[in-house]
Amino acid sequence: MKKRMQCLLCALIFLFSSVIFTGCGEKIEVELDLKAIAEANKTEEILKHYDSFLIEAKDGSRQVFHYADSEFVFQSSAAYTSSDGIKHKEYHEIIAKDYYCGISEGEYYSIVHAGGDIDVSFTEDLMINPELFVHETVKSSREEDGKIIFKTRLDEKIMVELGYWLDGPYEECYYETEYTMDKETLVITGIKETFVDKKNKMEDSLEYVMTINAQRPEKALSVYNHVKNAEETCTATIVFDPGTENETSESFTVPKGDTVYFYWKDKEYNKVYKNRECTEVISELHTNLKANEDVTIYVTKTKK
Repeated sequence: MKKRMQCLLCALIFLFSSVIFTGCGEKIEVELDLKAIAEANKTEEILKHYDSFLIEAKDGSRQVFHYADSEFVFQSSAAYTSSDGIKHKEYHEIIAKDYYCGISEGEYYSIVHAGGDIDVSFTEDLMINPELFVHETVKSSREEDGKIIFKTRLDEKIMVELGYWLDGPYEECYYETEYTMDKETLVITGIKETFVDKKNKMEDSLEYVMTINAQRPEKALSVYNHVKNAEETCTATIVFDPGTENETSESFTVPKGDTVYFYWKDKEYNKVYKNRECTEVISELHTNLKANEDVTIYVTKTKK
């Protein structure tokens, strides 16, 4: 239901202007270019101004953290139960160009990606969803102590037109959001978002708070040191089309003892085996193995 989910459609660009007043009654016009603001809040753009930043998302009783610096992005969530009754485990993980590792319930895990670099695209926009942000209508704004505080509204109708799905029988719904933004950098440092369902008389709130130049969180350091200072390592290998002229393989170094989650981009490879002869089936899709020693999986498009 939260509007910061990924969107697959291209967004139109709107330019909004609003009028604010000083305490003396002087009229000041503040022009808000939502496209420029969205661009300024990409992770790499924020890090041009600050060494690091930490975002805390408060969603009811659930707390989620996102931290970023020039080396990695860290994301963390406490254990919680979603509204549909599904229990989610606590996790803490770091994502960089050459490693993806985390810890959950005291157990470390490594994620390896065959067929290309690790997909870090989801770390590009940590504070806002630019596809939806540029469709919000600015309702008011004011300048205060070097900050610009502005409020927006996004109606359900626009979300539906953009292909978004709301997980509930909602009608006459909209989001009201208040942003706090640095005037010079255009970096948004605070978000207060309210989902309003007028028909069912329901409201749901979400808050984001950014701390700039933050220290690396303790759990981030724990996972980072686990990867960078591993005393023992193992090799995790994926072999595609074993025993054929098309056979290829990729190997990855992971800390010994990690659970290794194997991923690859080509979904046609849907059979996973424990042996080269492809007689011992592990899974019909992706799989995970404990790396107490070197581990290898064999993947084919169809069962041999």
